[in-house]
Amino acid sequence: MTRNAAPFRRGSYEPIPLSTDALLFRYADSPSAVVNLFILTGFTLLCLSGGASGMMLHFEDKNLTISWALLAGGVVLAALTVWLGSHRMVVDATGFHLSSLFSHKDVPWPVSRLDLEVYQLMARAGLRQVTCIVRHNGRWACMIPGLTRGGFSKIALVEDSNRDLDRIWDWAARKGYVRSL
Repeated sequence: MTRNAAPFRRGSYEPIPLSTDALLFRYADSPSAVVNLFILTGFTLLCLSGGASGMMLHFEDKNLTISWALLAGGVVLAALTVWLGSHRMVVDATGFHLSSLFSHKDVPWPVSRLDLEVYQLMARAGLRQVTCIVRHNGRWACMIPGLTRGGFSKIALVEDSNRDLDRIWDWAARKGYVRSL
């Protein structure tokens, strides 16, 4: 895996320079992911501070179930926040290399551009969220971190995501990583 990877600028209309040997995608590169991380961090701090203050104020009561539950919830949320923040992907000549705190997954380059696709995750109250995924052998292989978008217009979200996937595929074709069909 390439160590010197250039961060991918989503939403840009410019082609990726040929001097770039690898692209870096991080979970926190997506604005919606940053909001998720801030919300998780806020709830983590609330749980930890509530549990700690409950322990200090009611230490003599011997009934600290709520305080212990808040502390345990805070620790779980802290671990989840760190795990989500550690998601990253490097795209280079050999394919897509997804890594997080405890795992690593390698997916080779797909055969065609159709295996890089936009997928709708959910739709509630008019709000939509789409993400970009990589398919391998016709099956869902991995999600590209940092290429998740949220908004009200599905058409605009899909167009923007497809433009980013086109830029990635064009860069790979110009570098000779994939065959341009």
